[in-house]
Amino acid sequence: VIKHFTFTQNNDLFKKMSLLREKMSLLREKMSLLREKMSLLREKMSLLREKMSLLREKMSLLREKMSLLREKMSLLREKMSLLREKMSLLREKMSLLREKMSLLREKMSLLREKMSLLREKMSLLREKMSLLREKMSLLREKMSLLREKIANSPPRKSERRGTLSA
Repeated sequence: VIKHFTFTQNNDLFKKMSLLREKMSLLREKMSLLREKMSLLREKMSLLREKMSLLREKMSLLREKMSLLREKMSLLREKMSLLREKMSLLREKMSLLREKMSLLREKMSLLREKMSLLREKMSLLREKMSLLREKMSLLREKMSLLREKIANSPPRKSERRGTLSA
């Protein structure tokens, strides 16, 4: 059975096709924006990694500093009778360093949390990208079905008249 489409049905099909094209271009734009977002997130991750490594270096330097201060303390204990004032200053310095260390530890934990959040965000973006790819393939299938429908539709009235008179 050959189905005959009217001019309005064909017109509707063409409108649907143009809407689908617009949808496809919007989806492409969305995909490119998502790619940009992903690259920005990667850059952010690498910056965070660098920051973490710098903090680790700082921590190791502080540990070295602490060990040096401990050695100095042992020397100062031997000279305690002469250097009591110097000892009190060093203790203050030690407490400041401990505070600094605890602040650095807190900073490190915050950075770890931030990294995990960024990882989650990246996985969500990957999921979104795959969904968009699926949507694009469905739209392509829809477009091809519409093309087939248009190709299989009978010629317009004006085209049919020409063939009858000939």
